[in-house]
Amino acid sequence: MTIPEAKTPADRTPIRIDGDESVLILPDAHIPYHDKAALELAVSFGKKLQPSVVLINGDFADNYSFSPHETDPSKRDMIGEIATVKQGLAWIQNEFRKARIIYKQGNHELWWDRKLWSKAPELVGLPSTTWEAQVKPDKNRIEFVHHLKAINIGTLLVLHGHEYRFAISNPVNPARGLFLRTKVTSLCSHFHQRSEHSERDGNGKLITTWSTGCLCQISPDYASRNNWSHGFAFVELHDKDFDVQNLRIIKGKVYS
Repeated sequence: MTIPEAKTPADRTPIRIDGDESVLILPDAHIPYHDKAALELAVSFGKKLQPSVVLINGDFADNYSFSPHETDPSKRDMIGEIATVKQGLAWIQNEFRKARIIYKQGNHELWWDRKLWSKAPELVGLPSTTWEAQVKPDKNRIEFVHHLKAINIGTLLVLHGHEYRFAISNPVNPARGLFLRTKVTSLCSHFHQRSEHSERDGNGKLITTWSTGCLCQISPDYASRNNWSHGFAFVELHDKDFDVQNLRIIKGKVYS
C-alpha cells in the first residue's frame, strides 16, 4: 500500500517585474460602467510618464450580466459588454504601443468562470470559453494573468484585493486591511478607495500598504451610495528600490 497521489494545485507562480521599470497601474474600470473622463485622464497622464509596463489590475470589465448578485434583467447585455471591453483593451494597446501590457483577472472577470462552472460545466476547459478568448483584441499582445497569481514589482506585492478567502476588511481604511492580511509592503485595488497605511515590524522594518482609487462611475445604479474615489497608481522600480505614487483624480485633475 502507498499513499495516494495528491491533486496538483493551480499554478501560483507570481508574475515578476524586475530591474529598472516603470509601471502604470489602471484599476477597476468596470467597463461599460467606466468613467470615460477619468479613464482617459489616467491614460493620458500615464503616457507622459512613459511606462514600460501597463498593469490593468482587475475588474477592467464589469460583467454585469454574470453578476452573482440580483441585477436588472433589462440592463443585461452580454454581447454588448464584451464588445466594449474589447474596444477598451484595443484602445489601451494603441495608446501604449511599446509597453508590456498585463491584464490581471479581478473578481468581476472571475464571475464569467463561475457562471460556466455552475451552469455549463461541460464547456469548462474549451479554449474558446475562457474570458481571455472573449475579449482578446486583434493583434493581441496583452498578457492575461489568472486571479490566483500575484504580481511582484520588485519587492512590492500587487494584488487585485479579492484574493483572500475571507475578504480584506477596512476597519480604518482598506490599506490597513491589506496590511493585516499580507504583513508585507503591498498594493491593491478592488475597494475603489485611495488609502495608505504604514507600520514597523518587530525588527524596525517599515511596511507600507496602499489601496488605489477606481476608474469606474462613482455612483452607478447598483451602488449609488459609497465612499469611492477616482484614482490610479504609478510605480518606479530601480533594482530592488521602488517609489509608489498613489494618484487621485479630482474634478478633472491628477493629484499625488
